[in-house]
Amino acid sequence: MGKGRGLKILQGKCVDVAAGMRRRATVEGLSQDCRKAVYVCKTICKNIEII
Repeated sequence: MGKGRGLKILQGKCVDVAAGMRRRATVEGLSQDCRKAVYVCKTICKNIEII
């Protein structure tokens, strides 16, 4: 994870980071297994936003 993404997460913009991860996974054409990990991270980020 880049320095910018870590800062965004700390600033409470975790959902934005997760959305970027999903877009990147699609553009890069990652396999379903790799994309599954991205979706897990997205879910965790959404849960952090709620807290």
